[in-house]
Amino acid sequence: MNNTFQHSILKYIHSPYLGEGLNLGILFYFPEAEKFVFRAPEKLSRIKAAYTDFNEELIKKYVSYFYKTAANFKIGLFDKDLNDIANAYFLPKDNSVLPFLPFEIGLMEKSSIEDIVSDYYKLYFNPYRIRPAAVKKIVKNERYIVSRF
Repeated sequence: MNNTFQHSILKYIHSPYLGEGLNLGILFYFPEAEKFVFRAPEKLSRIKAAYTDFNEELIKKYVSYFYKTAANFKIGLFDKDLNDIANAYFLPKDNSVLPFLPFEIGLMEKSSIEDIVSDYYKLYFNPYRIRPAAVKKIVKNERYIVSRF
């Protein structure tokens, strides 16, 4: 019995020139079930807060495509490296705005795929939840600084 799974982080890189990026989603592969699972935040608040000029509608279309592709992909016919599969069937590697990082191996400490997906999603995305009160406070502080100069 294989008690491992693999996961890859999908990054949003606003400017390839600067190389700055934010985590946008996470792609899982569970070999025992031959199943891909993709998860991403429903709202793109972090990216909107960091880059006001990003194309939210286009990114949401890509995220929707990743969900559908992961749910319907059958790996049984393929004997390839997961990185090659992600780059060929999910998103071309040359797309420098949305790269998948190389897959990493994890141990299945829980028996449920849903529990593992939930735990990793929380690990990567919960620390970055933007609370409305925090955003309001930041804006107020910026206005204060600007008014002083």
